[in-house]
Amino acid sequence: MLGYVFALLATVALPLLASLFMAVRHKKHKPVLLGAACFVVFQMLIRIPILQMVLPKWTEFIHFQLSQPVLYLVFLSVTAGLFEEIGRYITMRLFLKEMPLTGAVAFGVGHGGIEALLLVGINFIVIGATKALAIDATTSSLFFMGGVERIFAMVVHISLSIMVWRSLKEEKSSLLFLAIILHTILNLMAGYQAQLGVNPLLIEGSIGLFAGLLLLFTIISVKRMNQRRN
Repeated sequence: MLGYVFALLATVALPLLASLFMAVRHKKHKPVLLGAACFVVFQMLIRIPILQMVLPKWTEFIHFQLSQPVLYLVFLSVTAGLFEEIGRYITMRLFLKEMPLTGAVAFGVGHGGIEALLLVGINFIVIGATKALAIDATTSSLFFMGGVERIFAMVVHISLSIMVWRSLKEEKSSLLFLAIILHTILNLMAGYQAQLGVNPLLIEGSIGLFAGLLLLFTIISVKRMNQRRN
């Protein structure tokens, strides 16, 4: 039960509170909302419908999906990186080109927060509201790991949002390309380990390590950017 409560806090309460904090305390409601909208538009309304409703109409795609699980995973990972990072870039360029660093953080909070809420948080709410027995039947550790993964994902989304923001600020397309590559690598790493049947604790550990290193890289890069400006 404690694992479920933690997961609910991590996937519902944390995204909402973090978004409110950035919107109220830092007055960055616009980046928060646009970050959330970016995920909904480019992932939920474009990429996922293409994957689930358009491509399956071709028998060749179904054959590829079933016969080449590793290559299909690569395909999913690459498209996730392309749609989400290019989506960030387009949204920032159109609506938030002049925003400061805190705006990029707020954008990542909105982007990662709505992902956590829509993909995981709502499911956890439904479990708690309609299937109380499922909470007892599912080990607390699984819920706990689901919550931890969403926290790691939030860190990644904030870091990648800052990276894409820097690509605009510094006019470096290489940073956008790097964001796409890193997003792809993370998805591929986690998905391939799952395909191999690696212990979930090890998978979450690798995601946490990736998120930590990416955050460290982001902090160092921003400091160097500020030093160059000064």
